Amino acid sequence: EIGLASLGASDEDIERLARCYWFSVEFGLCREGGKSKAYGAGLLSSFGELEYACSDDHPGGEGGKPPEIKEWDPTVAANQDFPITTFQPIYFEAVSLQDAKAKMRRFCEDLPRPFFAQHNAQTDTVHIDRPFAERLDAPKVEFSLIRDWREYYWREYFWREYYYYRTSVYSLFLFCTKM
Repeated sequence: EIGLASLGASDEDIERLARCYWFSVEFGLCREGGKSKAYGAGLLSSFGELEYACSDDHPGGEGGKPPEIKEWDPTVAANQDFPITTFQPIYFEAVSLQDAKAKMRRFCEDLPRPFFAQHNAQTDTVHIDRPFAERLDAPKVEFSLIRDWREYYWREYFWREYYYYRTSVYSLFLFCTKM
């Protein structure tokens, strides 16, 4: 949803989408069985922050303060600033993953864009519903299919990040086996 919504969006809207991404895909919470559960990758990759965000006593916070947990609302999250070097002072919690996705979809549909983009999973392509003028200041990288973009991303970014992640996990494994 967020990736498709960014196609044709203004720079301001892309920043708003990035904040929604941060508070959902990276640091999102979901209510399950009366407890906060993490689904964001940033939370799931940090034991300390996971405990801080989801436990009842919230250990490790700035000055011993618990985080503020707000109901998932993309309109609010899109305008919320966030730190990148400390635990998050604010998290957004969805009622369910389906509810989070539905609210995000509605938010994305309301963004003003010169066209509507839709992903076709069978052909792995993106369909644009009307012609549009190319921005003169746009980068001149050509991607005829989403598959091309994915391959570029995989080659340029993912492998580098995967290498660092895998090296870290392997180091942690070696450390734990020596204990």
